[in-house]
Order: sequence, then structure tokens, then C-alpha cells
Amino acid sequence: MSPSQKCITIPLRASAAAAFSLALLALVNVARASAAPQATFYVVDIGHGNVAFVVAPSGETMLLDCGPPQMADRIYDFMRQTGIEKIDYLVVSHFEADHMGAVAALAKKVRIVNYVDHGESVTYNKSDEWWKGRRSPWWREGIGAEDNRRMDAYKAARATGRHIPVKPGDKVPIQGLDVVVVAAAGKNITKPLAGNRPNPACSQVELRAEDDAEDG
Repeated sequence: MSPSQKCITIPLRASAAAAFSLALLALVNVARASAAPQATFYVVDIGHGNVAFVVAPSGETMLLDCGPPQMADRIYDFMRQTGIEKIDYLVVSHFEADHMGAVAALAKKVRIVNYVDHGESVTYNKSDEWWKGRRSPWWREGIGAEDNRRMDAYKAARATGRHIPVKPGDKVPIQGLDVVVVAAAGKNITKPLAGNRPNPACSQVELRAEDDAEDG
């Protein structure tokens, strides 16, 4: 990586092979001249869950995850404070409440142009017994129907914009940034990105057991 680039990694839906099944690697080209436009990164404190804005040098905005349902007003207030008028690319890591629960409500307040995700939820129409076997610490009656309603609300919001389902190697076409999907729907890119080498620290990490839920 050259001195004029910054690199961030955004974890998305997990997989047994890579620990995450959907991830983004964003290489943000930053001009060396001090007056040149730069990318701006904001992390919004929502407690539990993820919300991060990236404003490209072009002015286009990418939102990484959207937090739980009750955080829609907080995100909207943050956008008003920072002068962000619309979301050009909403990237949803996986379909659980703390990462996409606020999408439906937020989409009624601001324009979301493009919805980027791994496609369809792997937990849709799963029974309560299926959930009990995988999420017993917070299992409750009706959890399957609750998950379905959340996904239906998200898909209704998604239908108001352009849906971009991604696979490994795809790029999010935000102007001014180079955002590469390195893993999606349980599959990873087959070759490392240019300039990358194996991390020796990873050889000591044990992969966790297979989890076929959305954040597995």
C-alpha cells in the first residue's frame, strides 16, 4: 500500500472459513496535497450495534450498518448535524436487528439510493425450535416470526431504492473510494488483494465452529 492510501476493513456476515462471510476492504485514495479533498469517517455511538458513515472526496456517502430500530432518530439527527442529506450507499453486514433494524424507519426520513447486502436472509422462515438450538441464551417464543417481520420491513424499504447484491470481488461503486467485497454469503475471494500478504498472527487463531445463522 502506498503512503497516499488508507485502508479500512469492515466486517460483515460471518463464515467459518474467514470468520466473516461478507466483508469490505475500502482503499481510500488520499492526495498528498494538504488542500486536496479527503474521505471523512464518522462512527455514531448507538450503544449495541454498528453505525459508521464514510463521506467520499466526491461527496457521496456510504453508511455501514444501521443499528437497532430505536436508533433511527439518533442516526437522522446525526445526519442533520453533519449536513448529510442522503445516503448514496447503505451497506448492510447481516440481517439482524442491531445491524439493520433501523433501516425501515430511517428510509422514511431520508433518501437511501442504493442498498448493498449479501442477498437473502439465511434465517427467514426458520422455526422457533431452529432458533432455540442456535440462540438459546436469548431465545423467546415468536422469535422466528419477529425475524421475518424485520426482514419484510427491510425488504420493503430496499424496494424503494436500487438493490445491489454483492459477491466476493465485487466493488461498491461509490465515487472517490475503492471499496472491494472480499467475502460474501460464506464465500471468500480466491486471491489476495494486490500488496497483501498472510498475517503471521492469524496462524495462531482457531476458527470458530460453523454457525448457519446471519451473524455466524
